[in-house]
Amino acid sequence: MEDQSKNKKPLTKIEQRIKRDKDKIIEFLAEHANVSLACKRAGVSRETFYRWKESDEEFDTEVQVAILAGKRSLNDLAQSHLVRKIQNDDIKGITFHLEHCHPDYNGKSNAPNSDLLGPVTVITITPYNVEKKYGPDRSLYESDIPKERPDLSNIGEV
Repeated sequence: MEDQSKNKKPLTKIEQRIKRDKDKIIEFLAEHANVSLACKRAGVSRETFYRWKESDEEFDTEVQVAILAGKRSLNDLAQSHLVRKIQNDDIKGITFHLEHCHPDYNGKSNAPNSDLLGPVTVITITPYNVEKKYGPDRSLYESDIPKERPDLSNIGEV
């Protein structure tokens, strides 16, 4: 097998500039994942960027990889700032985290699908009807504490 670099002719000045511009765009995308910002920083129009993407499969693949890397980088940065806000008792940061990451606060149920559940048992619990009478030491009188357990015979399946 021959070395392919020996068979390639040197790039023209225009091809060198295009390669340099494409490399700048890839670098900026890997940092920020924003096409408009990357094009602006590289001094390339968005129209040219999309034309390069369409005509150069290798560039298109590099763009996709760079955007994924940029999104991961931004997500890591955002998460570290959120953790810092939570550690500093910032109520907005705490609320955001709980609403988006904790099942008890985000309104999304993590319960299994009800179709997968078997029969549901319904239990009716009747509260004790105890009139609270407090003694001088703010405790209940012994006579107010029920002596027997509630009747659980009304438990059944639906």
